[in-house]
Amino acid sequence: MAALDHPTTLYEVFTHPTHGTALRATSDLSPGQLIIAEAPLLHIPKVLMTNHQNNAFALTKEVLKVTLAEGTADQKMGFLRLSNTFTGEHGLVSDGTGGEKKMDPLTGTFLSNAIETLPTHAGVFAISSRINHSCTPNAMASYSSIKKVLSVYALVAIPAQTEILFSYIDPLAPIQDRQLALWQRFRFRCRCSVCALGLGRVLEKGDPLLLEQEKADAENKALVLSSTDGEKEPTKSAVEAEENAVLSETVLPGTDVRASELSELRRKRIVVLKQLLHQWDQRKVPAWTVMKFARQVLEPKGILETEGLEGLKGDLWRDICKVAACHSSISQTRSSSTAAIAAYTISNGPNCPSVTELRSIPKDPRKHPLWGRRDYVDFDAPIPEGVNLTVLGWEDEAKKSRKKKNKKKNKAKVLGGEGANGNGAAKVVGEGAETEGDSA
Repeated sequence: MAALDHPTTLYEVFTHPTHGTALRATSDLSPGQLIIAEAPLLHIPKVLMTNHQNNAFALTKEVLKVTLAEGTADQKMGFLRLSNTFTGEHGLVSDGTGGEKKMDPLTGTFLSNAIETLPTHAGVFAISSRINHSCTPNAMASYSSIKKVLSVYALVAIPAQTEILFSYIDPLAPIQDRQLALWQRFRFRCRCSVCALGLGRVLEKGDPLLLEQEKADAENKALVLSSTDGEKEPTKSAVEAEENAVLSETVLPGTDVRASELSELRRKRIVVLKQLLHQWDQRKVPAWTVMKFARQVLEPKGILETEGLEGLKGDLWRDICKVAACHSSISQTRSSSTAAIAAYTISNGPNCPSVTELRSIPKDPRKHPLWGRRDYVDFDAPIPEGVNLTVLGWEDEAKKSRKKKNKKKNKAKVLGGEGANGNGAAKVVGEGAETEGDSA
């Protein structure tokens, strides 16, 4: 049976108006629902995707030839049906000697569709490789090295006729880093709902900002063409010119700077939480600092959900559980392990190793392998006096509240009661701006 003829009632392959071949749901999907489970068409070492110097492309091509020759007719056909984004000007790559060359179609097809399955390997899949990228994914892929199967699960409710998307790269990286990584690795620019905030609003014909963008596009195109003209001495390689164009697009006129900055700030806070967990592991920050910050990130309708990054919940809750268990907190170990199991069940399936590892903890938190390794902390009690909750410029809400009250008192003293009330409207606007930033 050909891979594309695989029977299903959950998804269908379709041609997206701007993103090429894609996948969409044919019925309403629930969080945690298994959408696809398939074996790879090809499965080769990941080093062949990243080391493109000194004829490594030639090695990749030969490995692909051998792998395809050993596969079935369906596997070969499934691979050759996939798209190749490394074509035309986009297919020019460094040859390792300061020059450039065109990438061969086999290697281009592999790089365009490869999905990391293990730290050391990547695979190409007949169906899953057609799923497009988003920095706010609604699905997540999980590979079983035992079954040798890639499973794709819905992270959130996906209505029928909605495109299925997962993230190709680290969604917590800054927008410019994400854009450059996607261009270098897959030869496309992300236009997801988050990146669109930093790539400019939709402009009407005749808008001066649109004319500026068109002028910039023409200049970039001219730069690329001049750099590939064999009769001229290029000042920049086509690859470098395209990468610069990708970076410049993130600061084009028309950018919704405020919304983009808020999104970047929220994602940075998730990164900070991961850093705090690492620092706690090295005994550099107190457990209270980690737990307080974790609540801002992981609470319902909190930072993680606002950014649409539900796929990160499992790992974060598991690490919070580790902190709670080390400090012998029964309630926090139970609640965080329960949350981690629920998150992993959605993103990786109910029988994944992470769920199996944590399954006994909610019933008896003392079974956690790190139980009681550090001094006891009652995380359910009020925050003790003297605990530093300032993290990279983000302060404890109680401290902020005290600052606001003191500002009001000082202003009232200077202006008098009537003057302070007279400035009430302006004060509300100021508080609103602060609140919006704080809730990011």
